[in-house]
Amino acid sequence: MALGDLLLVQVPGEHVLFHALPWSGGGEPIWYEGHHRVRNCQLLVSFRNQERFNAVIGLLKKFEAECRHLDFAEQERITNEWGQGITAVEPAREVPEVNRCILSCEGRGNTNSVSVILRGNSPYAQTGVFGAEAARRVLRRQLLAAGFVSPAQAFGARNLLAAQAEEGYLSYEVTSH
Repeated sequence: MALGDLLLVQVPGEHVLFHALPWSGGGEPIWYEGHHRVRNCQLLVSFRNQERFNAVIGLLKKFEAECRHLDFAEQERITNEWGQGITAVEPAREVPEVNRCILSCEGRGNTNSVSVILRGNSPYAQTGVFGAEAARRVLRRQLLAAGFVSPAQAFGARNLLAAQAEEGYLSYEVTSH
């Protein structure tokens, strides 16, 4: 990760720009690598709490300046120490009013485009719903694809979204242009 990759992004439904980085957290770039219809897939991550996000950027800069040359074990020790200094107690993760997420995807063909916005809460609970829905579909022999494929290919994107919505963790909108 190069800190020069820091971007300003517009988040759907927000009035201010947010700093973001091309971090992970999702498998989309891997799932769509080599897909015949996908030319570019980029995953950007930001925090609503930009003060905390900028503190993380500061730690990344400190790591590059002070730790990059160290061996992995020493890097691990130092970064664990930093993390414990930031968060002594694990914060509550499943408070819907606090733990919100927005995923936005823009797709464009030669003459048409589509925008998809997912608005959700409690990302760890969402992960549990995905796992439960996957297990349910496997047990019912409702697998759409097997092997190293995305969850959308294996279980159906709309099926996964419906499971999230049913549990109260997600709403979505799709707009064609």
